[in-house]
Amino acid sequence: MLDGIYGFIEERMPLGRSPNSKPISDQEYLDLVTFILKSNDFPPGKSDLALENLKTIRFVGKNGPEPVPDGALVITVGCLSQTDGRWILSSAAEPERTRSELSTAPDITASTAQTLGRQVFRLDDLDAVPDFKPDDHKGHKMQAKGYIVRQADANRISLSSMVVLDSVCLP
Repeated sequence: MLDGIYGFIEERMPLGRSPNSKPISDQEYLDLVTFILKSNDFPPGKSDLALENLKTIRFVGKNGPEPVPDGALVITVGCLSQTDGRWILSSAAEPERTRSELSTAPDITASTAQTLGRQVFRLDDLDAVPDFKPDDHKGHKMQAKGYIVRQADANRISLSSMVVLDSVCLP
């Protein structure tokens, strides 16, 4: 989302500023984001950038949407099940990058509304999620956060968080 780029610029520019000072206005920071996008040949949006809209504008590379890379911290939603003794998240949505290993209230709200997909992920490091007992949640719609490992035979997520979204999971 564009709020990440805005936040990076706001926290670090200009170089050498006092930690709690804000030497330029919000609009000037927005103008910097606009300049960077324009200088890198990103197409203009339907309207001018506004501070309140930055969290809703997805930043997509010039080549269009691409899957998140191997090793990225991701969030996804799917159905928890067990196959051949391994826990999996089936009917999972395409994973998206996330900034936090733990779920927040906005993450849960967005994930609850998320539609399921066609991905399947093997879940690793279930013991890294405190108080999570997978047997209690078979067949539930779940939100998973963790580090994605893409492999030819089985994509997996090394878990940092699992949250129950619904007691049923209807793909």
